[in-house]
Amino acid sequence: MKIPYLFSPALRGLVASAAMLGMLSGCLNAPMVDTSKYSAPKSVVIEDFPDMKAAAVIGVVVPKSYAFPGFHFSRNADFFYMDDELDELPADAPPMFKYQSAGLLDGLIVGMVAGSEAATQKRAEGFHGAVLARLPDFDMRKDFLASLRKSLEAQGIAVTIAQSGRRNYPRHRWAAADADGNKYPLGPLASSPAVDADLLVQVSPVAFYMAPGGLNAYRRNVTLGVALYNGRTKQFLGRQTLEFSNSGFSYQYMKFDTLVADIPVAAPALRDAVLSLVPQLVDLINARPVK
Repeated sequence: MKIPYLFSPALRGLVASAAMLGMLSGCLNAPMVDTSKYSAPKSVVIEDFPDMKAAAVIGVVVPKSYAFPGFHFSRNADFFYMDDELDELPADAPPMFKYQSAGLLDGLIVGMVAGSEAATQKRAEGFHGAVLARLPDFDMRKDFLASLRKSLEAQGIAVTIAQSGRRNYPRHRWAAADADGNKYPLGPLASSPAVDADLLVQVSPVAFYMAPGGLNAYRRNVTLGVALYNGRTKQFLGRQTLEFSNSGFSYQYMKFDTLVADIPVAAPALRDAVLSLVPQLVDLINARPVK
């Protein structure tokens, strides 16, 4: 089914959002880490990940646990990492439009990004470059890992950053499956040996400004995919998506040009949203359930 061009861009965005969330909410169970399978660790290995993009999109991206639990650690999230820093772009990586629909219900929202919106989206694909032009040292990955390491070490946990994930898109390192036994995609390190640590922690953070339609405001969207393993046995302990709560009206931009003009404020605000999820991740690592 396609949405006909009977609505304004803003209404098309709202209709697509409502339709997607209405069909998805309650239909999929959000995966959770089983904190009963482990205790607070004394040592962890954090798998590194590629440089993050500060992205901007027009369309509906739904990396939320309740709507699209398989988003993180899959090709659907690859767009949000710097592919020019990696060994190669996966042959099965979907085009930009697939990211806007989060890989789901393509037919439903195929008419959403069109005309001037498509032209703006083409410009928006260069948003990360515009950020670096204004803020050359901007690095969400670096800041996130530094904050996570500091928080864990403050609790007496020995932290090792495994560089093995630096040049690979985030994928599950070892065998993993959901509650129904469906296997998650594995990466090139699937046959790698166990590690000398209580936990192996994998993360898949994505951060972007999103406008559902051409007349909607760009707002911050940040989620963090987390996968935990017993480091010594390679036992999968579960995966979970942590979500930034974007309430209120701060850091909203009605036009892409306004967003770009405010990069010195907007980009750090996006980074702050990423860092706001570190305490939840620390709780999860310490076997304290996060809901």
